[in-house]
This record gives sequence, structure tokens and C-alpha cells, in this order.
Amino acid sequence: MKSIALACVALAACCFASCGNSNKVDDKAAQELNAQIDAMNEQGAKVAQENAQKGKQYIEQQLKADPELKQTKSGLVYKITVPGSGATFAETDKVTLHYTGKHIDGSTFDSSVDRGEPATFPVNAVVPGFKEMLMMMRPGAKAHCIIPGNLGYGDQGNEVIGPNEVLVFDIETIALAK
Repeated sequence: MKSIALACVALAACCFASCGNSNKVDDKAAQELNAQIDAMNEQGAKVAQENAQKGKQYIEQQLKADPELKQTKSGLVYKITVPGSGATFAETDKVTLHYTGKHIDGSTFDSSVDRGEPATFPVNAVVPGFKEMLMMMRPGAKAHCIIPGNLGYGDQGNEVIGPNEVLVFDIETIALAK
């Protein structure tokens, strides 16, 4: 997805560069860039579809393998392993927590545990699946969750998460942050 943005920047640069000359975009260069953008969009859509299919299979396997896993109406798969105490977190809360996020192949893409310092952020500032999980948790709770691509970074993905990629998190809430 990053390459699409770079292609757009290149097209804009081509437009601006030609403005000083004849106020026309070099048609051949514009056609080439548009073809590249189309090819990247097609490739991105293919990857998004493949990731969605792999994720669906992964979720089905996990649900069969672990009868303690539950699935919400939205598709979030989870189990709370330690219930914690107090009130569940609200969308407007800030939460201090430890987490480890993994790809379905088991490789870690982000971890406050590995950094050795808990993270604090607003519940409503995370991807929808993580937010849904947090809103079922209390201070001191621990949970394992599997976030489908549509509840994660969606079709766009980001620098480390592919489009429609399923994410696996282990979360330990520490406290309501002030």
C-alpha cells in the first residue's frame, strides 16, 4: 500500500514539474504511472483476498482446537484467562496494559512486554477488534484474542500488517490510566 502512495506522489511531482513547461502532464508518463498504480491495486486486492482466506482458515482451526474460545457477533475470537476485578473498561477510558501482537505464523510484530514497559492509550484509539476486547476486560484481566482482518487494519494494512491480515494478541490489562 505504501508503494501506491509513492506512485501518487510521483504522479503529482510529474504534474508540478510539467506546470512550468507547458501546463500539461506528459501523457506517456501519466499513463505509465496509472498503469503501475492499477497493477499495485490489483496486487493489493489479491493479497487482501489471500490473507482473508488464510485468516478464516486459521480462525476455524483455532476454534476447533480450543473449546474455551468464544466468538462475538462481529467475528472477534477470544478467551479471558484471568477475569480481573472492577468495572469493565469503557470506550472513553485510557488503559495501561501489556500486550504481544503476533501474525498467524507466530512471529511477533509488536510487544510492550518485549520493550519492558506497559503501554497506555485510549480504548477508542485502537483497531475495532482490540477495542472490543478491551471493553470486555477489567483491570488485572488477561485475555487471548484473534482479530479478523476487517476488525484490524482492513484492506489497507499498514507498514507491518498486511491487508486483511488476522492478528493474534495476548493482553494483560494493568489499570485504568489517569
